Order: sequence, then structure tokens, then C-alpha cells
Amino acid sequence: MLKSLMVVAIVFSGLPADAAFTQLSAPVVPEKTDKVPHTQSVVPLSEAVFPVVSTRLKPGPVATRAVALPAITPVFLIGDDPRSVQWLEARQSYLQTLNATGLVVNVATPARFRFLQQRAGGLTLLPVSGDDFAQRLGLDAYPVMVTDSEVSQ
Repeated sequence: MLKSLMVVAIVFSGLPADAAFTQLSAPVVPEKTDKVPHTQSVVPLSEAVFPVVSTRLKPGPVATRAVALPAITPVFLIGDDPRSVQWLEARQSYLQTLNATGLVVNVATPARFRFLQQRAGGLTLLPVSGDDFAQRLGLDAYPVMVTDSEVSQ
């Protein structure tokens, strides 16, 4: 296709057809560059998000309160800390019945994230900063469960 476009461009430029085909068959010479080849390894996207840090959130108690969040999918926030792991394990079946999605808001490494995934029993976990979520909902601690009508621990 590129050669066809080049022929059309050359033909419309007024060159004779034999000159057009000569230009098309000319060897392509790579552009000389002084750039050093990039040899740094590429980090897989699945690991590039780590560490996940939420500066507005820390492990701690959360008071239950009513909210009005129509049509929100149940979501829970946890971190990679003993309190969150214990909370997740104790509420796993309840979270599964809600089909809740977990936001892992503080986790240092992909290995620790995989550890949490093993503890989640098939629940979807996403490594993501929870700062925006925390600000919008007035949260400062986790683990926490958020439904369309309630924020609770």
C-alpha cells in the first residue's frame, strides 16, 4: 500500500514513470543516529503500580454511618496489614455474597498483593490508591465496606 501511495505521489509530481519505479526500488538506508540503544529492562504493567500508597488512609477503626450512593457496586478497602487480612478472612463469605470488589489501598510489592489475593478466596482485588475515594467519602481508615446505603467496618 505504501508503494502504491508513493507511485501516486510521484506520478502526480510530473516525473516520468520509469523514474518513479527507480525511486521505489532504491534500497532503504537506515537513518544514522548517535543514540545509544535502550537496554534497560521493561517492568511488566502488572508490577508497575507497586508500591501502592494512600496517604489519606491508614489501618484503624471506622464508625458505621449511613450514606446515599445509589447504584454503587459494593466495594471494600483493605491494605497489606494484619488488621485488613483478619477483616478480609472474617468477612470473606459475606463479601462474596455481595459480589464486592476490593480496593487494596496500601501494599508494597506484587508478592504481598498476591498474598492478599490468596486470602480473598476469588474476590476481585485491585491495587489502587484510595486517596480520592477517602476524600470523597470522608474516610481516614480501613478496612472498610461501602455499599449504596452504608459505610461500615
